[in-house]
Amino acid sequence: MRTRDLPKVVRDWPRLKFCAYHAGYFPEEGGNSEFIRVARSLPRKYRRNLYAEIGSSFALTFLESPAKAAFFIGRLLETLDSRNILWGTDCVWWGSPQWLIDAFETLRIPAPMRERYGFPPLARKAKRRILGLNAARLYGVDPRARRCAIAADRIALERAARGGFRAGRSLRAYGPRTRRELLALLRFGAGRAG
Repeated sequence: MRTRDLPKVVRDWPRLKFCAYHAGYFPEEGGNSEFIRVARSLPRKYRRNLYAEIGSSFALTFLESPAKAAFFIGRLLETLDSRNILWGTDCVWWGSPQWLIDAFETLRIPAPMRERYGFPPLARKAKRRILGLNAARLYGVDPRARRCAIAADRIALERAARGGFRAGRSLRAYGPRTRRELLALLRFGAGRAG
């Protein structure tokens, strides 16, 4: 199904919720412009039943530039509101999604971009909705409910005594971060080879 099919299906099935995976993003066709255009053409009462899952589209736009990712998210916020955007990672293709989560949590829509295009800010509350609360509401999951509780074993008790799962861990990248640093490291290693 293409995004241009949405107007008919949302009108024919007004009690269903529809999710456009990757927010209707087609890189070879200019991103998700078609999805944005179609969503904006819908009356607001139908837009409430339309969700955009950002999946690989956020990763692709962020890898191109944080500004492109901010524009991508800003258009979705303006068109659908933060209540109708769902987090997705496609981690089967990208591996661990932690870098995407970190990128999204630190993402800001710059003030000049907000002023020029009328985007709302990407507030903390909006990020919480997008990262999980919206999906929980859509799929009928209570995010506060305790699930799969396992009694603490010796390892879990020891981990807790040492400050928890992330205690002493850092997401800092070690090693050269620039070409100059890499070349200096390679020269240093070549001088040590014996």
